[in-house]
Amino acid sequence: MPNIKINGFKFESMEPKQLEANDRICIGPSAIFLFKNRSKETADSKPDTEENPILFDDACDEVYEAENAEEKKIQDETKAKLKADADATMKALNEKID
Repeated sequence: MPNIKINGFKFESMEPKQLEANDRICIGPSAIFLFKNRSKETADSKPDTEENPILFDDACDEVYEAENAEEKKIQDETKAKLKADADATMKALNEKID
C-alpha cells in the first residue's frame, strides 16, 4: 500500500486505522480526501475553520514534507557541517593574520 498516505505518512499496514477528525487521506498522486467528523474533533485535530480551511495544497505540502524528511535532515546536517568547517577556517585565517 505504498500509494496511501494518512496525514502525509505512508500507510504500510493492512491493520485497521482509526481515522480522527480532519485526517487527510491521500490515495495515489492526486486523490486527497479530508475526513470530517466535527463531533469527534479534539485539541489534537488539525483545525479546519471557515477562516482557515484545510486546503488541497496544505495536504500536498504535508505529503511532500513527509516524503522528503530524510533528505531534508541530510541537507541540514551537511549545511551545519559546512558552516562549522567554514567558521573554523575563518578562525584559523584570522589567527594567522593577527
